[in-house]
Amino acid sequence: MRKLIVACVLLLVTSIGVQASEEAASLRFVTQDFPPFSYAENGKAAGPFKDIADAVCKEAGLECPVVVLPWGRAQDLVRKGGADVLFPIGWNKDRGEWLRPSSAVVRTEYGFFANAGSGYTYAAEEDLMGRKIGVYGPSNTSHLLHTLWKRLKWFTIDMRPDSESGFFKLGKRRVDLVFSNVDVGKAIIRQNGIQDVVYAGTYQSVEYVFGFTLVDSKQEYINKFLVAFETLKKRGVVSKVLLGYGLHPAP
Repeated sequence: MRKLIVACVLLLVTSIGVQASEEAASLRFVTQDFPPFSYAENGKAAGPFKDIADAVCKEAGLECPVVVLPWGRAQDLVRKGGADVLFPIGWNKDRGEWLRPSSAVVRTEYGFFANAGSGYTYAAEEDLMGRKIGVYGPSNTSHLLHTLWKRLKWFTIDMRPDSESGFFKLGKRRVDLVFSNVDVGKAIIRQNGIQDVVYAGTYQSVEYVFGFTLVDSKQEYINKFLVAFETLKKRGVVSKVLLGYGLHPAP
């Protein structure tokens, strides 16, 4: 009986050790519904960032489950240690306080969309005077627009908790402009059949990255991911994935 008890204890300890090892050798990813960069398809995460994460994790020998959540919840989960990696994100100073970035994954841009019938074209900040501008937020996009507003204060911001609302309002002329990532905006217009909305001009280019937790116990595996990521960039794997979605790889 004693031998049986000892054997059971050893089996339990071994099982716990294996489970802990498996958990430690994994990175838990969270993202949002943010086409064309990330989205849910048949109840599962999909899109170029998911494809890249899968390829990198395979190269690094890591298990990397990915879950699509509302953006605020996704960020909160990483902040509280319930997840390890957030994507896609535009980098800013505030995020450096709680995240570690990868090198750039994709290059895109922020700009303004307008109602086609308005004849509006964005060329300079003065063109925003007196405008009501829709934006999705809280997000890096809204952060950038608010930073611009604090400097100029000659337009108003209509912030909404989803990317689509501003474009629907723009189509009905309930806002004058929408400030958005150009690829996201075009995807929303196409997927929702929104009429009479056009891209009116670029404000700033941006590169999206993976953002990693600063939790010490995960840094070994984050480093493995980053090494594998750079390897696949050099092999052209990352570029091939992005170009397959009609996106522009970062240099």
